[in-house]
Amino acid sequence: MKTSLFLVISLALAVGCSKEVKKGQDKETAQKLQEMQNTATAIYQKETNEDQTAHNHFLTLMDESQDFGVKMLEASKYFLSMEFQLWAGSKTPNKFKTIEVMYDDAALDFTRRMVDLYKEINPKKISPNHEGKKNNEALAFYALAATVSERSGPVSFYDLIKRALIKDLNGKPLQRHEDTLVSSINKEIMVELIRARVDILANIALRDLTSSKDLSLREKSESFLYNLSGGRWGKIELPETFDKANDATKNAILKNLEAAVAAKNFLLELGVKKPLNKKLKEIYSHIDFNEKKKVAGNAPVPALDEKKESIRIAINALLE
Repeated sequence: MKTSLFLVISLALAVGCSKEVKKGQDKETAQKLQEMQNTATAIYQKETNEDQTAHNHFLTLMDESQDFGVKMLEASKYFLSMEFQLWAGSKTPNKFKTIEVMYDDAALDFTRRMVDLYKEINPKKISPNHEGKKNNEALAFYALAATVSERSGPVSFYDLIKRALIKDLNGKPLQRHEDTLVSSINKEIMVELIRARVDILANIALRDLTSSKDLSLREKSESFLYNLSGGRWGKIELPETFDKANDATKNAILKNLEAAVAAKNFLLELGVKKPLNKKLKEIYSHIDFNEKKKVAGNAPVPALDEKKESIRIAINALLE
């Protein structure tokens, strides 16, 4: 929020909170106070409209891009630019709008957009492995699923969704924004968004954990047969890159896998089982951090790697 807004608001509030003005000055002071408040309101509305324009533009850029990385970036900007993200936890309260109203605005805007997007996809058939223009809407859905947890304050929009779903499950009274998130088709969309989150985060982690560039002829043949037969024959076994990855990459792999597991476990709280995407499950089931090759080549047994074991635990949780 811009400094000019805070200055005007602070000045208006300072006058408004002062003790009773002396007799004879009431009318003049009240008029000045009203002018200050009107100015503050006008600045707030102008800057809010500018922020909303930028906020909307992020989703437009997300829709237009064919690059999934760009889609994720713009989706992340969309969530971070929600007004409540700017004010939640702030020591300077917004005197024009409560945080609850900001939650309402975010929920209404998001669900309205998601209903339109949801009409364009079949959540039972989309896959994080499919790219290209014909999968543009599905990739947009995955981008939103992956970045919904982005936050600049203590609360993310993902937190709001989860709270609403849990309170609805337990029959507890809902706040207005929570009611919006779980009413009618919106509840189905929120659940499917979290289901998509499991697959897309697992897919992102897989891209850092493996490489499809160095497939052997045998591996290419097995993969081709698997795809051609719809998984009835063949297998997908990608070359693993964990040993060559730096710490930052390993941390990113673990972070995404643990977030995927957390989403899967949350769905279980709702009574929803989420098996990993079929193709992802096939690939992850063959990951062993090249240990079989090392044993076959009589390579020395590596020392225990805690990060590797944490990743292995997360993979096993997703495969269950």
